[in-house]
Formats: sequence, C-alpha cells, structure tokens
Amino acid sequence: MPTLKVRARTSASRGRYALVPRYELVDHIASGIVRFPQYVGMKLELDEKTSHGSYKPCGEVEIDDTHENRMHVKHGELWPADEATAKTCGVKFDPAFGGDDFHADKPAAPTDTPPAPAAV
Repeated sequence: MPTLKVRARTSASRGRYALVPRYELVDHIASGIVRFPQYVGMKLELDEKTSHGSYKPCGEVEIDDTHENRMHVKHGELWPADEATAKTCGVKFDPAFGGDDFHADKPAAPTDTPPAPAAV
C-alpha cells in the first residue's frame, strides 16, 4: 500500500497538538492488545512513578495512504513532510512546517496597543 510522509501539527509554545488516530491500530485498541491510544506523529511518554503520561511529537512518520489520512493532511491536522505527499493530498508543501504556529492560516493578533486616554 502507498504511504504518506507526515508530521503531527503542533505548537509547543501554545501546548496544542493535533491528535490524529492511527486507524490501523483501532481494532487492537478495542480488543485490548494496545493499552493506550496511538496518534500519528506522537509518542506517549509515561512517568514511571505516577504512571501518568503525555504525548510528545516524534517527527516525521509514514502512514498508509488512505482517504481518512489524506483528509487530515488537507484539513491541516497533519503537515506533509515531503512534496510528493503534499501533491497527493492537494496542499502546498511548506518545508518550515509553519514554524511554531498551530494556527498559521489565521491572522496574528495585532500587537499595537491603543493610546491611553488623555488625563483630564
């Protein structure tokens, strides 16, 4: 089966991550073979003392070329990691992966503050 090279779309500065499920493991999760949900481009790091965990981005991964995965790329939940994947999904390839901005398509908030009212 053809594959897509992608990265999880994240913003470390904002603490936001797009959690796209790994569809090929859904049956294993339901049957109890896989203990924790698995997400594309994310790695679960468990704390040995508390058994609590958090998901961290793990870089570029290859996933199956399915309709669902192409839609996640097209809707901006995954970054295409190469030009071939971007072309397959019908999106523009950004080698900088949008920098550190999860909402790169939204305009930035204005940084100018309005002048203070004059004292009377």
